[in-house]
Amino acid sequence: MKRLLLILILTLSFQSLTKADDIRDFEIEGMSIGDSLLDFFNEKKILKNKVDWYDNREKNRYLSFAFGENTFEKYDYVDVFTEHDDKKYKIKSVAGSAYFGKDKDFNDIADCYIKQKKIADQIHKMFSNIEREGPTKLIHVADKTGDSTYTDIYFIFKNNYDITISCYDWSKSFEEEKYRKDHFSIFIRSDKMSNWLDNIN
Repeated sequence: MKRLLLILILTLSFQSLTKADDIRDFEIEGMSIGDSLLDFFNEKKILKNKVDWYDNREKNRYLSFAFGENTFEKYDYVDVFTEHDDKKYKIKSVAGSAYFGKDKDFNDIADCYIKQKKIADQIHKMFSNIEREGPTKLIHVADKTGDSTYTDIYFIFKNNYDITISCYDWSKSFEEEKYRKDHFSIFIRSDKMSNWLDNIN
């Protein structure tokens, strides 16, 4: 089945989309679950963009990579996870994030909430084998003031994958201190990847 682009979801142009059978039919900047990162970057660049998001080394089953490319069409950066010992760097999780700002798809947090719901509604219509949760607003633990939040809409697929659509609203002080920016994100990952993330700390 021809892959469907999540780029289209971001622009809310759903008229041409057909019914999708598998979450792996979706792409973020051309990348999809099961693809090899080597199809997009050489190994030197992959290793150069390796990041260490988590402190618990004992459970470091996966490697994480963050790419910020001027050639990306819709996202400011893309995060990818692969299994630790996989020399083919097959993608187990892929996420795209877009900052807010003038002349962008998402102008502010209020705009993000509106578009988040529209995107979620359309995804829900496209699949019959999913469960939907949210929106759920939570305090982000990274900001000790408790003033930063993220709001998730979460889809669970019966074929062991999930999608999370998020709006991040950082407090002004935290933005200045940590150089964080308010942004929209969409995550695609396997349930094994999700379970690992839930239990890593």
